[in-house]
Amino acid sequence: MLLSYLKIAWRGWQRRKFFTGISLFGISFTLMTLVVLFTLFDHAVGARPPSGAPTACCSSTAWCCVGPWRRAPPAWAMPF
Repeated sequence: MLLSYLKIAWRGWQRRKFFTGISLFGISFTLMTLVVLFTLFDHAVGARPPSGAPTACCSSTAWCCVGPWRRAPPAWAMPF
């Protein structure tokens, strides 16, 4: 299926090289602009050092899968 998509894209590139090039340039330029803008925004708004307090950190030490396919939690899971 991917091969057929690539064939269609190649045929479109062969027919209209100019418009395909403009489209690819526009998509690439838009993505580059958005990445730069969001990076600048993140740096300006969320520029904080990481928290040094261990109580402010949240972590998960075990996951438990519960559902009709599994009757009990695995042996390695800690009860909460």
